[in-house]
Amino acid sequence: QQQQWQHQQGGQSQSAQQQMMAQRQAQLQQQQLQQQQAQALQQNRQKLEEQNRQKMQEQQQRMQQMKQQQEELQRRQAEERQMREMQMMQRQKEQAACLFIRRVVQKLRAVTQETFDGIQQELLEVLQEQLAGCGSQAEAMKQEAESQLQQARQRLEQLEEQRKKMEEQRAELEKNKKEAEAKAQKLLKELATHVEAAEKAKESVTEQGAVFADKSFLELKFSDLESKAEALQRTAKEAKEKIKVCTDQVLAKGVDMRE
Repeated sequence: QQQQWQHQQGGQSQSAQQQMMAQRQAQLQQQQLQQQQAQALQQNRQKLEEQNRQKMQEQQQRMQQMKQQQEELQRRQAEERQMREMQMMQRQKEQAACLFIRRVVQKLRAVTQETFDGIQQELLEVLQEQLAGCGSQAEAMKQEAESQLQQARQRLEQLEEQRKKMEEQRAELEKNKKEAEAKAQKLLKELATHVEAAEKAKESVTEQGAVFADKSFLELKFSDLESKAEALQRTAKEAKEKIKVCTDQVLAKGVDMRE
């Protein structure tokens, strides 16, 4: 019995040992599993942290790029704004310089022979002072000034030529007028001479005809009467011819005599 009891006790002890070993093995497996889980969690945590770190870096890089782009855009905008302001100021300066020149150029439109030299000198001076400031419009302004100056010179030359022609025409008219007056005076004198001769012939006719108006002509001899009648006819014919000379001259040259 004692041996049987010992055998039973030995079996129980062996069974307890096996249980303890199984428990220890289970604990070891559980610890390994926990360690594996902890390692997995740690790895996952490290991966997440690495991913977050990379995302943070990428985000910082994007923000840095955006900041640089924003700064670059602002710099370009500032440069463009400054360039526009400079261009505006340059255009204003150019316009002011062009305006100075155009003010003198406009004077050429009303220039006279007496004022041409002064305005021409003023234009040359303003071109020397302001042309360089006209910038891109310098060549156009120079051509405009030269063109207006040339036109003014040609216009004055034409006016001077017209003035000379008018003077020549006036002198010609005055000459013709004097010649016409002299001719009219000459014709009037000639007409006066012819009229005087006609009047004298008329008086001779009247005197010679008076003989026939008096009854005393009846006492004359026929030969004397015939002689007086022939003389009267000749005188009357001469008077008629002289009157005709006056009439013909008036008809032919009456216009010239009225000048």
